[in-house]
Amino acid sequence: MEYDDIICTSCSNYKQCKDEEKTNGSSLRNCQRSICESFYTKIDNMDVLEVGCGTKEKGGLIKKIVEVNNCRWTGIDIKKTDLATYVASVNNMPFADKSFDWVIGSQTIEHWKNPKKALKEINRVLKDNGTISLTAPIHLHGTRNFVSGNINKIEKLFTSSGLDVKKAQTWRKYHCDLQSCMNDYTKKHLHIVGIFNCENLSSYIVHYVLEKGKDKEGLWEKIFGCF
Repeated sequence: MEYDDIICTSCSNYKQCKDEEKTNGSSLRNCQRSICESFYTKIDNMDVLEVGCGTKEKGGLIKKIVEVNNCRWTGIDIKKTDLATYVASVNNMPFADKSFDWVIGSQTIEHWKNPKKALKEINRVLKDNGTISLTAPIHLHGTRNFVSGNINKIEKLFTSSGLDVKKAQTWRKYHCDLQSCMNDYTKKHLHIVGIFNCENLSSYIVHYVLEKGKDKEGLWEKIFGCF
Protein backbone atom coordinates (compact mmCIF):
# COMPACT_ATOMS: atom_id res chain seq x y z
CA MET A 1 0.00 0.00 0.00
CA GLU A 2 1.33 3.44 -0.90
CA TYR A 3 1.45 6.16 1.74
CA ASP A 4 1.49 9.90 1.17
CA ASP A 5 3.91 11.62 3.55
CA ILE A 6 2.45 14.92 4.75
CA ILE A 7 4.19 17.97 6.15
CA CYS A 8 2.23 19.84 8.81
CA THR A 9 0.78 23.00 7.31
CA SER A 10 1.52 24.94 10.49
CA CYS A 11 5.14 23.82 10.69
CA SER A 12 6.60 23.09 7.27
CA ASN A 13 10.22 23.26 8.42
CA TYR A 14 9.53 21.47 11.74
CA LYS A 15 11.14 24.26 13.77
CA GLN A 16 7.96 24.51 15.85
CA CYS A 17 8.04 20.76 16.52
CA LYS A 18 11.66 20.85 17.66
CA ASP A 19 11.09 23.92 19.83
CA GLU A 20 8.09 22.26 21.47
CA GLU A 21 10.02 19.07 22.23
CA LYS A 22 12.74 21.12 23.92
CA THR A 23 10.17 22.41 26.41
CA ASN A 24 8.77 18.88 27.06
CA GLY A 25 5.79 19.48 24.82
CA SER A 26 4.38 17.06 22.27
CA SER A 27 5.24 17.83 18.66
CA LEU A 28 2.98 14.97 17.57
CA ARG A 29 0.03 16.99 18.83
CA ASN A 30 0.92 19.66 16.28
CA CYS A 31 0.60 17.01 13.57
CA GLN A 32 -2.68 15.83 15.04
CA ARG A 33 -4.13 19.35 15.02
CA SER A 34 -3.08 19.76 11.39
CA ILE A 35 -4.85 16.52 10.43
CA CYS A 36 -8.03 17.69 12.13
CA GLU A 37 -7.94 21.09 10.48
CA SER A 38 -7.13 19.62 7.05
CA PHE A 39 -9.87 16.99 6.88
CA TYR A 40 -12.69 17.53 9.33
CA THR A 41 -13.46 21.13 8.34
CA LYS A 42 -15.03 19.75 5.16
CA ILE A 43 -17.58 17.56 6.96
CA ASP A 44 -20.91 19.34 6.74
CA ASN A 45 -24.33 18.57 8.27
CA MET A 46 -23.55 14.99 9.26
CA ASP A 47 -23.80 12.73 12.30
CA VAL A 48 -20.26 12.37 13.64
CA LEU A 49 -19.06 9.96 16.32
CA GLU A 50 -15.70 10.50 17.99
CA VAL A 51 -14.40 7.45 19.84
CA GLY A 52 -11.96 8.01 22.69
CA CYS A 53 -12.71 11.73 22.75
CA GLY A 54 -10.86 12.37 26.01
CA THR A 55 -11.15 15.57 28.01
CA LYS A 56 -11.72 19.22 27.14
CA GLU A 57 -8.12 19.96 28.13
CA LYS A 58 -6.61 17.57 25.56
CA GLY A 59 -9.56 17.11 23.21
CA GLY A 60 -12.49 19.10 21.96
CA LEU A 61 -10.93 20.27 18.69
CA ILE A 62 -12.83 17.80 16.50
CA LYS A 63 -16.10 18.67 18.22
CA LYS A 64 -15.46 22.37 17.69
CA ILE A 65 -14.54 21.91 14.01
CA VAL A 66 -17.52 19.78 12.97
CA GLU A 67 -20.14 21.65 14.97
CA VAL A 68 -19.26 24.86 13.14
CA ASN A 69 -20.47 23.08 9.99
CA ASN A 70 -23.81 22.05 11.50
CA CYS A 71 -22.72 18.50 12.32
CA ARG A 72 -24.21 16.61 15.23
CA TRP A 73 -21.21 15.46 17.29
CA THR A 74 -21.29 12.58 19.78
CA GLY A 75 -18.28 11.56 21.83
CA ILE A 76 -17.60 8.39 23.80
CA ASP A 77 -14.78 7.58 26.17
CA ILE A 78 -14.04 4.60 28.38
CA LYS A 79 -13.82 7.02 31.33
CA LYS A 80 -16.19 9.72 32.50
CA THR A 81 -14.81 13.02 31.23
CA ASP A 82 -15.98 16.61 30.92
CA LEU A 83 -16.23 16.14 27.14
CA ALA A 84 -17.72 12.68 26.55
CA THR A 85 -21.41 12.40 25.72
CA TYR A 86 -21.42 8.75 26.81
CA VAL A 87 -19.16 6.60 28.97
CA ALA A 88 -18.75 3.47 26.86
CA SER A 89 -16.25 1.08 25.36
CA VAL A 90 -15.71 1.14 21.61
CA ASN A 91 -16.34 -2.63 21.81
CA ASN A 92 -19.93 -2.12 22.98
CA MET A 93 -21.51 1.21 22.03
CA PRO A 94 -25.04 2.29 23.02
CA PHE A 95 -26.16 3.24 19.52
CA ALA A 96 -28.51 1.76 16.96
CA ASP A 97 -27.20 0.23 13.75
CA LYS A 98 -26.25 2.72 11.03
CA SER A 99 -26.41 5.79 13.26
CA PHE A 100 -23.42 7.80 12.03
CA ASP A 101 -22.10 9.17 8.75
CA TRP A 102 -18.56 9.57 10.03
CA VAL A 103 -16.59 7.88 12.82
CA ILE A 104 -13.35 9.50 13.98
CA GLY A 105 -10.69 8.06 16.26
CA SER A 106 -7.88 10.48 17.08
CA GLN A 107 -4.90 8.63 18.60
CA THR A 108 -7.02 5.97 20.24
CA ILE A 109 -6.79 2.75 18.17
CA GLU A 110 -3.25 2.09 19.41
CA HIS A 111 -4.72 1.53 22.89
CA TRP A 112 -7.51 -0.89 21.90
CA LYS A 113 -7.01 -4.33 23.43
CA ASN A 114 -9.39 -6.01 20.98
CA PRO A 115 -9.24 -3.90 17.78
CA LYS A 116 -11.09 -6.45 15.62
CA LYS A 117 -14.09 -6.36 17.94
CA ALA A 118 -13.92 -2.56 18.06
CA LEU A 119 -13.82 -2.23 14.28
CA LYS A 120 -16.77 -4.62 13.95
CA GLU A 121 -18.74 -2.45 16.37
CA ILE A 122 -17.78 0.72 14.50
CA ASN A 123 -18.91 -0.94 11.28
CA ARG A 124 -22.25 -1.69 12.93
CA VAL A 125 -23.00 1.92 13.91
CA LEU A 126 -21.69 3.33 10.60
CA LYS A 127 -24.10 4.10 7.78
CA ASP A 128 -23.65 2.17 4.53
CA ASN A 129 -21.91 5.03 2.75
CA GLY A 130 -20.12 6.20 5.88
CA THR A 131 -16.43 6.85 6.46
CA ILE A 132 -13.99 6.03 9.25
CA SER A 133 -10.94 8.21 9.94
CA LEU A 134 -8.34 6.81 12.34
CA THR A 135 -4.99 8.29 13.36
CA ALA A 136 -2.35 6.71 15.57
CA PRO A 137 1.26 7.36 16.60
CA ILE A 138 4.01 4.97 15.51
CA HIS A 139 7.07 4.27 17.71
CA LEU A 140 5.52 5.99 20.72
CA HIS A 141 3.17 3.94 22.92
CA GLY A 142 0.20 1.59 22.83
CA THR A 143 -0.06 -2.00 21.62
CA ARG A 144 2.81 -3.89 20.02
CA ASN A 145 2.04 -3.30 16.34
CA PHE A 146 1.98 0.47 16.76
CA VAL A 147 5.04 0.70 19.00
CA SER A 148 7.07 -1.56 16.71
CA GLY A 149 5.71 0.10 13.57
CA ASN A 150 4.41 -3.12 12.00
CA ILE A 151 2.46 -1.41 9.23
CA ASN A 152 1.63 -4.67 7.44
CA LYS A 153 -0.19 -6.04 10.47
CA ILE A 154 -2.02 -2.76 10.99
CA GLU A 155 -3.22 -2.82 7.39
CA LYS A 156 -4.25 -6.47 7.69
CA LEU A 157 -6.29 -5.58 10.75
CA PHE A 158 -8.45 -3.29 8.62
CA THR A 159 -8.80 -5.55 5.58
CA SER A 160 -9.61 -8.61 7.68
CA SER A 161 -12.38 -6.58 9.32
CA GLY A 162 -14.06 -6.03 5.95
CA LEU A 163 -12.91 -2.42 5.58
CA ASP A 164 -11.49 -0.86 2.44
CA VAL A 165 -8.52 1.45 2.97
CA LYS A 166 -9.33 4.46 0.80
CA LYS A 167 -6.33 6.53 1.82
CA ALA A 168 -3.19 6.02 3.90
CA GLN A 169 -0.87 8.77 5.04
CA THR A 170 2.15 9.31 7.24
CA TRP A 171 2.85 12.64 8.89
CA ARG A 172 6.53 13.69 9.38
CA LYS A 173 7.88 10.15 8.97
CA TYR A 174 10.87 11.01 6.78
CA HIS A 175 12.20 13.97 8.70
CA CYS A 176 15.26 12.51 10.43
CA ASP A 177 16.12 15.86 12.05
CA LEU A 178 13.45 14.93 14.61
CA GLN A 179 15.18 11.73 15.70
CA SER A 180 16.55 13.59 18.72
CA CYS A 181 12.97 13.74 20.01
CA MET A 182 13.22 10.10 21.15
CA ASN A 183 12.93 10.63 24.91
CA ASP A 184 13.04 8.17 27.81
CA TYR A 185 9.24 7.71 27.71
CA THR A 186 9.35 6.59 24.08
CA LYS A 187 12.43 4.43 24.55
CA LYS A 188 10.76 2.60 27.44
CA HIS A 189 7.90 1.47 25.21
CA LEU A 190 10.28 0.52 22.39
CA HIS A 191 12.31 -1.61 24.79
CA ILE A 192 9.15 -3.50 25.78
CA VAL A 193 8.69 -4.69 22.18
CA GLY A 194 12.38 -5.53 21.79
CA ILE A 195 13.66 -2.41 20.02
CA PHE A 196 16.84 -1.16 21.68
CA ASN A 197 18.56 0.68 18.83
CA CYS A 198 16.64 3.94 18.44
CA GLU A 199 19.21 5.87 16.41
CA ASN A 200 17.29 5.56 13.15
CA LEU A 201 13.79 5.89 14.58
CA SER A 202 11.48 8.84 15.04
CA SER A 203 7.86 8.94 16.15
CA TYR A 204 5.30 9.82 13.49
CA ILE A 205 1.56 9.59 12.82
CA VAL A 206 -0.37 7.33 10.45
CA HIS A 207 -3.80 8.33 9.16
CA TYR A 208 -6.19 5.83 7.59
CA VAL A 209 -9.45 6.58 5.83
CA LEU A 210 -11.68 3.50 5.71
CA GLU A 211 -15.05 2.58 4.24
CA LYS A 212 -17.30 -0.45 4.19
CA GLY A 213 -16.73 -2.87 1.33
CA LYS A 214 -15.01 -2.12 -1.95
CA ASP A 215 -15.80 -0.27 -5.17
CA LYS A 216 -18.39 1.93 -3.53
CA GLU A 217 -18.52 5.71 -3.66
CA GLY A 218 -18.75 6.80 -0.05
CA LEU A 219 -18.67 10.15 1.68
CA TRP A 220 -14.91 10.45 1.30
CA GLU A 221 -15.08 10.54 -2.51
CA LYS A 222 -18.09 12.86 -2.51
CA ILE A 223 -16.36 15.38 -0.26
CA PHE A 224 -12.73 15.17 -1.36
CA GLY A 225 -13.05 13.76 -4.86
CA CYS A 226 -10.98 10.96 -6.39
CA PHE A 227 -7.32 10.47 -5.50
